[in-house]
Amino acid sequence: MSLDMLLLGLLRHRAASGYDLAREIQDEERHLWRASSSQVYATLRRLEQRGFLSSRSSRSRKGPARRLYSLRAEGHEHLQNFLDDVTTHEAERVPWLARLRVIDSAETETAQLLLGQAHAGLLRETVRLRELLEEGGNDEDPTAPSFYRLATLQCALSTAQLRLKWCEQTLEKLAATPNS
Repeated sequence: MSLDMLLLGLLRHRAASGYDLAREIQDEERHLWRASSSQVYATLRRLEQRGFLSSRSSRSRKGPARRLYSLRAEGHEHLQNFLDDVTTHEAERVPWLARLRVIDSAETETAQLLLGQAHAGLLRETVRLRELLEEGGNDEDPTAPSFYRLATLQCALSTAQLRLKWCEQTLEKLAATPNS
C-alpha cells in the first residue's frame, strides 16, 4: 500500500480537492495511512504528471479557487492492477514498537515511558475508531458502499484493542521487574 494507491482509491468515485483528501486521510483514514497535507499535495501532482489524474480549477465559496482532482482511465487501470495483486502483503510500520525493540534492557524507565505514551495514544485511537464506527452505522451488506470502510475500521479497532492489552501486560511485567 502506498499513499498513491490510497489517493487513487479515494478518487475512484468522486473528484476532490487536495485539501479535502488531506482532511479525509487525517480525520477518517488515519488507521490506514498517515500523511501530511504537503505529502498529499506532492503525491497528487506526481500522480497527475504520470497521467493517472486530471485536475481542474473550481471556484470555492470560501477563499481561493481549489484544484479538483479526478481519476483518469490510466489511474483506474493502475489502481485495479494494485487491487488485483492479492499476493502483496506488507509488514505494518509501527514506529513506537520499533523504538521499543532497540531499547537496551537497562533502560526500563525509557521503556515504561514509551509504553505509557503508546498506551495513551492507543486509548485515544480506540475512542476515535468507535466514534467513526458509530457514525458509519452497522452495514453488514457487502454490496453496500460503506461495507469495506466499516470493515477496515473494525479491523483497526480490534488491532488497537489488542495492542492496548499488550501494552498493559508489558507495563505490568516492567513494574514487577527489580530496579524499575
